[in-house]
Amino acid sequence: MFFNADKGKIQSAKINREIAEQRKTQTTLQLKSEFAQAQENYLKWNEAWIYYEKDALELAKEQRNGASIAYLEGEIDYIGFLQLVKDAIEIEQEGWLTYEKYLQSKFDLEYFINVQ
Repeated sequence: MFFNADKGKIQSAKINREIAEQRKTQTTLQLKSEFAQAQENYLKWNEAWIYYEKDALELAKEQRNGASIAYLEGEIDYIGFLQLVKDAIEIEQEGWLTYEKYLQSKFDLEYFINVQ
């Protein structure tokens, strides 16, 4: 009778151990997947930010300045001026939203790196 009770406890402990190992494996796989996604997001937003930082934001600034000069010199009308300035501002907004996403992806990646 005692032998059967001990045998049951041993089997129960083995099952609990297997469950714990499966949970550990599942958690490890999930973390690896989330880490890979964080790396992918970082690379995507880093590349996008580099484009805005090096090219698009400067071009948007030049577009605003060019629109002002063209309007003051009478080369474009007020509607054309507003459209050019609106387009430049939209590019700048997209650039800063990209920067925000870049920073968030960087923080997410750093979290995974520091957790390991």
